[in-house]
Amino acid sequence: YEAYQLEKASLKTPILIIRYTLPKNFQVSKRLNFSFPVYDQNTLAPLINTVHAKIHLKIDTGINRLGILLRQARNFAQLLKKYRCLKVESIYAHLAKTSQPQEKKFLQKQIKTFQKVISIFKEEGFHFHWKHCATTAGAMQVFDP
Repeated sequence: YEAYQLEKASLKTPILIIRYTLPKNFQVSKRLNFSFPVYDQNTLAPLINTVHAKIHLKIDTGINRLGILLRQARNFAQLLKKYRCLKVESIYAHLAKTSQPQEKKFLQKQIKTFQKVISIFKEEGFHFHWKHCATTAGAMQVFDP
């Protein structure tokens, strides 16, 4: 609803809807001007009949809530290739336990998992405009000298 309101107000900035969207909301238009997160087959399904829907792939590197897991990456990439009407703009992850300095090894493991998933998607022919993963606390630890 808010995205459509922003569009009506002639906002020119691209809009990424970051939360789950009810499938019935995709029935408003076959051409969606927004970007949507995709983190499993259920979030992919309502988008496959749209024209040029822009998506951002969410990867689960350790939070264990939402996202494509490393073990699912190849199958998901192969499934996604069937839907050329979708434009994959980015791949991203949110990092778990980033505010806990004692979890630095786990943080590094999450980043390696993210990199492996990116490699799998690249092997399957995907290219991403953006690759992003972090939280504020995680970014501070990753880039701390």
